[in-house]
Amino acid sequence: MLWHVGGAQTDVAKLTAEDVDWQERTISYTRKKTGVLVHLTLGNDAMKVLETLPRTGPLFPRLAELSASERSSWFRHKLRKLNITGISLHSYRSAWAERARQSVIGSPGSRLR
Repeated sequence: MLWHVGGAQTDVAKLTAEDVDWQERTISYTRKKTGVLVHLTLGNDAMKVLETLPRTGPLFPRLAELSASERSSWFRHKLRKLNITGISLHSYRSAWAERARQSVIGSPGSRLR
């Protein structure tokens, strides 16, 4: 979900099924760090991921209970087991931001070209 919504790891770990509007295909949550409301329309791939998760309560019950440092350690452990280097949980947020930027730049009428 980090890849699909670009949220901070704590915000995404704490998402609940109630944050998802399944009919409108949107997700809304308040950023823990800033208090800013985030409201995103989800694509097909994100919806496919959501369909595999709980329909009530926390979407990621085990991750929601961990601290940010515990989630980061767990992620690094999984990367080491898979022999993957050069990424972190924040990499997904950065990648989403770059995709969003490219989407705006490539859109008709964009002033960011």
